[in-house]
Amino acid sequence: MWSLNKYFKIHPDKFYLNAAIVSYSIWLFTTRPLRTLLKESALASSILLGIAPNFFAGITLVFWLTYGTSSKPLISFAYTVIILAAGEFVQLFMTNHRADWMDIVASALGALLPTVIVSWRSKRQNG
Repeated sequence: MWSLNKYFKIHPDKFYLNAAIVSYSIWLFTTRPLRTLLKESALASSILLGIAPNFFAGITLVFWLTYGTSSKPLISFAYTVIILAAGEFVQLFMTNHRADWMDIVASALGALLPTVIVSWRSKRQNG
């Protein structure tokens, strides 16, 4: 029988996959639809609305990397921060985008939350 486990080191705990799917859905919602819904409100210029996509991107990537590669929590955290910081760096050279340090901070804080959850679950499952 064909299986992805032959090619990837998939984590057996499906919680990480489910968490990645949910956080990815929230990430997509915060990029455009939420901003469109709130464009007439006082929250439209809120910094929280501006950094929310990066926060949820951090959450999504840590859960996804943990599930897809069975990597340790700190490795997933490090890769997530590097990937999202690289995305901000690339925006320095794009005319229609703006790089922002707060986005990198939001990415790191977002990545920290699932890192703690994954560490806790790993210790609980192994202990």
